[in-house]
Amino acid sequence: MPSMNVSMPPELIKMVEGKVAAGFYNDVSDVVCDALRQADLHAQLIYQMKLDRLKAALAEGIEQVKNGDVVEFTMRDIIDELDAKQ
Repeated sequence: MPSMNVSMPPELIKMVEGKVAAGFYNDVSDVVCDALRQADLHAQLIYQMKLDRLKAALAEGIEQVKNGDVVEFTMRDIIDELDAKQ
């Protein structure tokens, strides 16, 4: 497996060495690899949560249109409303 040198602050070095010393991991490389996998999984979950919220909001908007619950406006109306909020 290719290798890489990584610089990190002393508190992270202590954390990584502590994980190995506690027997949670075989070596420093395993700690860093697992941390990167967890970070990637976290990013994927956040992306999926945002996507799900967007889909829910879109579905709600579509239902509102179907029910005739809409308000007509112009681009000028939007700009004026945004300016009023500032």
